[in-house]
Amino acid sequence: MFDMAERGIGIDKIADILTSEKIPAPKGGVWHKSKVRQALRDAAYSGMWEQLLDGEVYSCAVPSIVTREQWDRVQAG
Repeated sequence: MFDMAERGIGIDKIADILTSEKIPAPKGGVWHKSKVRQALRDAAYSGMWEQLLDGEVYSCAVPSIVTREQWDRVQAG
């Protein structure tokens, strides 16, 4: 997904590709562009989980599936 986004493939097309390849969405079923957009914006994929609680941001390191650099490029793209 991140590789496709970095190559300029749009979120609608990414959703179509993931669904056609029978890759389940996070909660099962087909991919929708909103879920692709949400996944691409989620810093947890780059190894940093963040949660806003009562106006404070809590962060912790988690295993990453993409580098922070690639995540940053996708955010800028």
